[in-house]
Amino acid sequence: MSDYQGQGEALVGWLDAFWEDKGTTAPSVFRGYSNAVVPLIRIKTFTYTSNDTLKLSMEVANNYKTDVQKNCYGRSLT
Repeated sequence: MSDYQGQGEALVGWLDAFWEDKGTTAPSVFRGYSNAVVPLIRIKTFTYTSNDTLKLSMEVANNYKTDVQKNCYGRSLT
């Protein structure tokens, strides 16, 4: 989330050492992966080649105050 303060140049976090926005991510984009309800996938590895078959399971993390309705979200892979 934030940069290590001892680094001269830190391109890792979206907040600087003073916890101020670096302007790298729009709030609407950020909420897509850091929100009360987010889609998650489980995969065996982060590196694939064109010869590999991608197998994954999908979950929804729900930290909202109410339950998510069944089948209220769509899925697509492009």
